[in-house]
Amino acid sequence: MKEEEVCEPSSEYGFHRVLVPHKKGSLIQAAVTVENEPRILNEYEVLIDVEYLHLDSTSMKQIQEIAKSEFRVMKDKIFGIIEARGKMHNPATNSGGVLVGKVKEIGKGNSVHFDAAKLLRLAQWQSSQSSPALHVESRRSNHPSWFVF
Repeated sequence: MKEEEVCEPSSEYGFHRVLVPHKKGSLIQAAVTVENEPRILNEYEVLIDVEYLHLDSTSMKQIQEIAKSEFRVMKDKIFGIIEARGKMHNPATNSGGVLVGKVKEIGKGNSVHFDAAKLLRLAQWQSSQSSPALHVESRRSNHPSWFVF
């Protein structure tokens, strides 16, 4: 495989979401930046309305230390990472976290029927650094409970 080959426009593994490095076969977890447009880009994706973001302890400790435990500074740092990278993947610790949310939309290639799926609340099993995208529509929460520490 040549490094200059670009990703196929669609894949069930999210290769199409990788922006940097943009090489054929680049995985979401290893990517520096991913496309985080909050819409279904192919038939295999699921759009989740995130309720809680739980950072892993390494990332949380690092952010807490640089922010001197000030919630607003911590929140800005977390949102800054998400906005810059398209996912929660702390470059200082190379770690992420997990999320809890509800299914908002589901691609047609998934075997789960949307009417059943939208009733489900789910917890992500893999790290958010492996998620194809994490998009924050607003910084509406000024309360630390939005982030599970």
